[in-house]
Amino acid sequence: AQRVLSRRQRRAKKEGRNLRTAKNYQKQRLSVARLHDKIRRQRNDFLQVLSTALIKNHDLVVAEELRSKNLLKNHTLSQSISDVGWRSFLNMLAYKADLYGKEFLTIDPKYT
Repeated sequence: AQRVLSRRQRRAKKEGRNLRTAKNYQKQRLSVARLHDKIRRQRNDFLQVLSTALIKNHDLVVAEELRSKNLLKNHTLSQSISDVGWRSFLNMLAYKADLYGKEFLTIDPKYT
């Protein structure tokens, strides 16, 4: 869908049309936006379900406080790490642990 959007953008610019008035470009832009929104909602739902299951089934949940900024320097893993949303997952675990009366700890990655 993004390739089609790019192609429509190039075509509109080549013909000298403004992108705001290019109908096919605008339709495709909305299509790409819908797809991105769907993927965002799927990821968020997965994290919600997983964090709830972990907190409900365990009295103590411990997570390593990884620095994702350093992990993103590895070009083979960077896209996968960015997609997962570790920080939001840790935030979900923290507030759900308080909600269900369980314990959630984050530890320093040194010596683990």
